[in-house]
Amino acid sequence: LPPEPDEAVRPYLGEPILDEGVGGLLLGPWQRFDANRYLRIARLGYDDEQNSVFPPLYPLLIRAVGALFGGGSVANLIAAILIGNMAAVALFALLHRFVWQETDQPTATRTVVYLALFPAGFFLLAPYTESLFILFSLAAIWRARDGRFWQAGALGLLASLTRLTGWALVVPLAYEVWKQNTKHRTRNTEYGIRNTKYGNLWRLPFAEPGIWLPLLGLIGFRSEEHTSELQSH
Repeated sequence: LPPEPDEAVRPYLGEPILDEGVGGLLLGPWQRFDANRYLRIARLGYDDEQNSVFPPLYPLLIRAVGALFGGGSVANLIAAILIGNMAAVALFALLHRFVWQETDQPTATRTVVYLALFPAGFFLLAPYTESLFILFSLAAIWRARDGRFWQAGALGLLASLTRLTGWALVVPLAYEVWKQNTKHRTRNTEYGIRNTKYGNLWRLPFAEPGIWLPLLGLIGFRSEEHTSELQSH
């Protein structure tokens, strides 16, 4: 990174450059790359075509929480950092519970420590979407494990509104439907009970429409983007 702010190498996109005083010490280092993209969207909306690849949930949260701090660019940056850190804490708590449920308490603790100390783990505390996205994704799979597929799908939708790759959660959610209902069919067969709810294994994922909700985030965002492009022309 250049020692001084450089719009060509590290664009600030109209955000005030914080490089002096306490604000420069505590907030300035976080004014990097995608953080400024999200801050601009929170402040001005999708006024720049280059920002069209960033889904809206995180900027909306930044704007809402930033308003509690009085609004403005600095308030939005504080909000972005706060949201990322709160999401990281929630992620660590959920990850510990999830892994403990699957294995044991020592393994759960080590998993959280390894994630927190991973060399790129600092991104979870930065004003980026990593912690929020992983939190929604893990929560979606956790709910699916409990057979709550509509809740899982809703959380997957939030993930896809945070990062477009969230649509891929359809795959593990569909797998959970298949696995759980295959187990259900096997158990019923052992007890001589005929399961009429699901006729064929290939139809199992379609029996739980909630798992397809993550696709709506991608489809809706891309449709809105296409509409905006047509209107601009």
